[in-house]
Amino acid sequence: MGASPFFETGKIKLHTESFISIVEPLGLAVECVCGGVVKSNLTRAVASARLGFVASGIALLLSGCELLDASLPPRTNSVNTGSDAVLNNAVLLNIVRASYSEPLNFITIAKYTAGDQLTANAALGPFNYAVFSTHASKTVGPASLSGQVSNSFDLNSMDTKDFYQGMLQPLDPIALELWFRQGFPRALVFYLLLDSIRVSASDGVYEYKNDPADDQWTEGNAKERTSQNCQPQLTGNGNQTNYDVDARLWHGVHGEDCRFQKFRYFVSLAVKYGLRIEKVTIPSSKPKSATSKPTALATPNAVEATTPNSGPTTTNPGPSPSPTDPSSTTSKTQICYDPANLRAANVPLRLVTEFTICGQNKLSTKNEIDLRGIGKFRDASFVMRSGFGVFQYLGRILATRSMASMTLSPSEYDVRTREDDYLLTVVPDGTSGCFAAVWYGSAFYCVPSVGAENTKLIFTMLRAIVATNVNALLLNSTATVRVTP
Repeated sequence: MGASPFFETGKIKLHTESFISIVEPLGLAVECVCGGVVKSNLTRAVASARLGFVASGIALLLSGCELLDASLPPRTNSVNTGSDAVLNNAVLLNIVRASYSEPLNFITIAKYTAGDQLTANAALGPFNYAVFSTHASKTVGPASLSGQVSNSFDLNSMDTKDFYQGMLQPLDPIALELWFRQGFPRALVFYLLLDSIRVSASDGVYEYKNDPADDQWTEGNAKERTSQNCQPQLTGNGNQTNYDVDARLWHGVHGEDCRFQKFRYFVSLAVKYGLRIEKVTIPSSKPKSATSKPTALATPNAVEATTPNSGPTTTNPGPSPSPTDPSSTTSKTQICYDPANLRAANVPLRLVTEFTICGQNKLSTKNEIDLRGIGKFRDASFVMRSGFGVFQYLGRILATRSMASMTLSPSEYDVRTREDDYLLTVVPDGTSGCFAAVWYGSAFYCVPSVGAENTKLIFTMLRAIVATNVNALLLNSTATVRVTP
């Protein structure tokens, strides 16, 4: 550059070392052939080129950041909706498998990782300046912008001992109350979680199964399966049916007939009078026996609702206390009634005292149901399904084509948000849109997006039941979405 440490350009002085320290990191190569003095247009060209390059670099970086930042909301939403569709379709697939009496297969998404990578390259130069040239030649480029998207996910199969131990265990009766409190239709919860209702009568113990195919009718030595004789018949007195007044349907020859319709009868009464489930804390010492007191109104009332082989739970951990220790308590599950429902059902105040009212933390002493014209029943209890049994139940409804007959009890006394009267809705046509859909066995199964509200609620319950049986230690990690600029 000659002996002079400066380029003399009018009033602009650019130090040689400063110039090099700016240009070299930017990848610019400048060849000076002017012998020490150049025209001012050279300096203006260099300054303009440098400014343009810096501006281009900033623009690329900003556009890259904008590209990555703008992709985060849609990518996150896509992962959310995609994983939701996977789990809903998996629930439907297991219901279909159950309809074919095939093994179920449970999976869960253990990890989801999504990555974005953006690479920007730009070069400016080389610059060749000719001596005293009015328009110096210059080369700009090349420039490139590339992006890469990657996705990976881990699915865990839940064929483990711990998972199936939980799925095969009958649900706790308090699960009924938990779903009631979520605002779910009470009839829906009863039908989905109850396997049967057991009662004792003067002629033995009866179990009314929650099975739409269990409606046989006995005529002499012949038995007709799923008989029309089991369908309720109005008596002409309002909504009263023959199940309210005809004792022959409940005892004797027909005592074991129409078991599904009898289950439906008890569920309709439970919904109407606001049957709930509560746990009552009582001393662990054996309480004094109480005299049974019949319920005056035709509605179920029982001392407890328990699953087979279930026992009291001690609430104070530690060393075993003596049987007479008053500090030792146990919790017991029992049936109770919501007074608001009793009022809505026009139960006279003088008869409300015959019911076990919820929230009083008092052990019920009533173990007898007086159903007036059809007799008295004692020791009513609920037999709960397991999580696995719920899938089998829905699969049986699908296999026997019983969906049209599986209507819930009238919505008059149920939650007001209930708009669907069918328990399960699965159609072979998806033209109107599917909430969940699968192909299986050369057939198409679709839960409609519209008009299948109860089925969607069932999927919510089944996903929760499955999730509560998944051990977090079996999963790799929580789901992550990673964006790397």
